[in-house]
Amino acid sequence: MEFNSKNQDLSAFKQVITNIAASLWDIGDGVVCFEFNSKDNTINYQTFKLLYDAINIVPKYFKCMLIGNDSANFSSGINHSSARDNFKTKEEIEYSQSVLQMLKFANFPTVAAVSCFTLGAGCEIALHCSSIQAYVETHARLTEEGHVLSGLGGYTEMILRYLELKEFNQDIISANTTESAKQMYNLHMLKSSDHITEDRKKLLADAKEKVLKLLHNYCPPKEESIKLSEVKLYLQNVGNEAFMKKLEASFGNQDFVNRKDILNFEKEIALEGKKT
Repeated sequence: MEFNSKNQDLSAFKQVITNIAASLWDIGDGVVCFEFNSKDNTINYQTFKLLYDAINIVPKYFKCMLIGNDSANFSSGINHSSARDNFKTKEEIEYSQSVLQMLKFANFPTVAAVSCFTLGAGCEIALHCSSIQAYVETHARLTEEGHVLSGLGGYTEMILRYLELKEFNQDIISANTTESAKQMYNLHMLKSSDHITEDRKKLLADAKEKVLKLLHNYCPPKEESIKLSEVKLYLQNVGNEAFMKKLEASFGNQDFVNRKDILNFEKEIALEGKKT
């Protein structure tokens, strides 16, 4: 069975692995699709357990991976109705961060096919893919309810994007949910190389076409040192004094930090927020 704009029913294809939170589907041409399958496509610890397995399976048996689904919303974020799914422990956050770093630096391309609600942890997962294919009516936000950080790595990813672009005044935490995918470009949730799909029924097919194009001469991103002074300048400019003080307490007068350092900083911020 061919996967195309007229046939995007994932259940019609071969299931590779699954658990209570997600499934991995073989949609042909060496491409797999990672699908959230919990209620409202919410994210929980089991989502990351299966994503870890998927990232390890792809290089052995496939070529590349999509993250998406054939339902209305990409993801509503963390399931806050379940205490065990709130990523409240240091170990849960560290594990989830490590899985997203595996996704970010995988030696194969990944594309997130996002649509409608793309919130919190769901948005964070999408940001770590090689590229994003967004339905035009995508309503995205990095934070969970109440502008709370889940701490899984999305804040680090956005800070590094802003530093790379020398934009020191964009506060992603206070940003409202986007009204459309086009607004995601303004916040740099979408990069210039990311694209928008006008017809929801074609989203997964467009994402599959994109990830196959990325296969040619694909090189994963490289780790780079980060000037601590620029991170401080960013936090100062967006008026986040609390984060600024914590950054200084964590790193003092170091000249450079790396991505892992900023991830640890994000984790501590998230853990403090979950205690209140």
